[in-house]
Amino acid sequence: MRAYFKSILPIIVDDLIDAPYCKDCPEVASECRKMLEYNLTYGKKIYSFSAISFYTSMEDPNKLSEENIKLVNILGWCLQMFHTCFLMVDDIQDRSSTRRGLPCWYLVENVGMQAITDALWMYNGLFMIIQKYFKNHRNYMPLVELFHKKGMETAMGQSMDLIYGKGGPPHFRSYNRNTYNCLTRSKTGPVFTLPVRSALLLCGINDEALHEQVNDVMMEMGRHFQLQNDYLDCFGYKTLTGTTSTDIQQGKCTWFIVNALERASPAQRTILEENYGVLDDNAILAVRSVYDQLDLQNLALIHEDESDKQIRSQIDRLPKKLPHDLFVKLLPVTGNIRKSLQNAPGPEEIGLISKEAGAYFKSLLPTLVNDFIDAPYYKDCPEVASQCRKMLEYNLPYGKKVNSFGAIAFYTSMEDPNKLTEENIRLVNILGWCIQMLHTSYIIVDDIQDGSPTRRGLPCWYLVENVGMQAITDALWIYNGLFMIIKKYLRNHRNYISLVELFHKVSRETAMGQSVDLIYDKRGVPHFPPYNINTYNYIARCKTGPLFTLPVRSALLLCGINDEALHEQVNDVMMEMGRHFQLQNDYLDCFGYKTLTGTTSTDIQKGKCTWFIVNALERASPAQRTILEENYGVLDDNAILAVRSVYDQLDLQNLALIHEDESDKQIRSQIDRLPKKLPHDLFVKLLRILYRRSG
Repeated sequence: MRAYFKSILPIIVDDLIDAPYCKDCPEVASECRKMLEYNLTYGKKIYSFSAISFYTSMEDPNKLSEENIKLVNILGWCLQMFHTCFLMVDDIQDRSSTRRGLPCWYLVENVGMQAITDALWMYNGLFMIIQKYFKNHRNYMPLVELFHKKGMETAMGQSMDLIYGKGGPPHFRSYNRNTYNCLTRSKTGPVFTLPVRSALLLCGINDEALHEQVNDVMMEMGRHFQLQNDYLDCFGYKTLTGTTSTDIQQGKCTWFIVNALERASPAQRTILEENYGVLDDNAILAVRSVYDQLDLQNLALIHEDESDKQIRSQIDRLPKKLPHDLFVKLLPVTGNIRKSLQNAPGPEEIGLISKEAGAYFKSLLPTLVNDFIDAPYYKDCPEVASQCRKMLEYNLPYGKKVNSFGAIAFYTSMEDPNKLTEENIRLVNILGWCIQMLHTSYIIVDDIQDGSPTRRGLPCWYLVENVGMQAITDALWIYNGLFMIIKKYLRNHRNYISLVELFHKVSRETAMGQSVDLIYDKRGVPHFPPYNINTYNYIARCKTGPLFTLPVRSALLLCGINDEALHEQVNDVMMEMGRHFQLQNDYLDCFGYKTLTGTTSTDIQKGKCTWFIVNALERASPAQRTILEENYGVLDDNAILAVRSVYDQLDLQNLALIHEDESDKQIRSQIDRLPKKLPHDLFVKLLRILYRRSG
């Protein structure tokens, strides 16, 4: 279905630029073709495929002719144009930087604000396509009217979103459930209703009551989706959003601010009023602190579950002639917040640790921060101590902490139950924070080297006011400080020396991995000769593998297990998981979407040695190799498109998913061969956290 759908796009593009006003101006036609191909080609096209699926399920089988299948695919492209033109405008209004893995259209060279008229041209063009192919359909005018109605509702939704996102003092008096529901009903609901209702019309079904019933279900799905967008903006991480709690900065009316205002104490409300809608890093932290105090993150998850049940109940009440199973299939597409976080469950959701254990872990951070800044050399310099506290509290609290929780889970599973004392539980949690510190120190440096803008939903530390390159010494300070923590709490442990040496070894290997990654990051001059699977495996093994081995091996040492052969066996399994993780990072960078990554295809721009370029070079024809050599590592939008076009021709996206499946099976086989005294189920749980993270 997808291949056939894709094959229709050139027809649509030709139809749009074959209009009389383009024929006499080939330059304009060329620019219009470029604009359409740039904006329409990418994206998941969920709404388009939904319309096709609903139509083929509801239509009389005798009417599923070749011509009608072509028509519903054309309708799918009209839906894609509808969605895309609003995204183009939304990107300008929100000053977004990337969309679907490429620079937003308005940021492309020589485009600028012309993108507004491009979006309007595309919007009007979809009606030309509907007229050309559906004019003789009995529901031609209802179809046109439906698109106009949903266009008006969507435009109103975006306008409302801007009205309630002016920055500075927000419109708190209007921030209530009614306002929020009205906003989401207009902003996201119409885009969800359009595919199903247009499919009904194409089937000849024009029953007003039935359309209204379907409309209610899909509007509720749109609200469900908006809650998840709000969640990701506030609590998502860099690999998901690439943005920094922009809803808080822009003073938007979200589920979180509405619920915060309902629950806030007078003191908390004052904090919200003073900081919400303020373009300042500390303001974001202040608002999110109130959200944490009110436990809004967990309340959102509960609300999502309730919404899911409500929608399923609405689906059950739909007439039997409608394909209930397709409505249910659409529901997971709207998310489940837990899955949206990198499309994989986090350590608490998957049972790696309990919520209580996670809360206890979090409670230890203030103690460790105090340990850092209570050193003698800070007592005479309170300003430095204050800055160090700020730096630690800014960088350490956020993130999934899978590695830290992994160490805790493995220790509590392997240790003699009689030794699981309150003190030992405290020690393994402190060890978990040491792992988090090591990881964070490298992330701070990595962000500087990659020129990254955000990390874990906040500006990267080096971009915070008055920090800059001081972040490098801050990272070194955290790194050295973790050994001070290990010394303070674990000096009398029999494996203290082995533990310190393990941290040193992992740190050394990780540094080597980042150095190798930078060596193969020479923009404009990629090192194609050594780009092969051996080089790639070496980079992955150094860059991500060590941080995967550390939690399990440090837990073994804390249990008093120092068997070299056993450590080597565990090391092999975790290194393979690290490689598995790196493949998914490569996938997300190349084929991720804005809601996942925020900035995509930077690997292509930087000429990095990834799984995709290695496999492309192995499979490329001479002509394709020339394209890769001319465009890989080039800072140009067209160069990204050229490389990704070769990737598409070689079907690398599907090959990567197949390779991921094979890697998953290989790791499970390695886990099966581990000694029985090790907790196999925990290794599998870690793998589940990684599996299909790329969605």
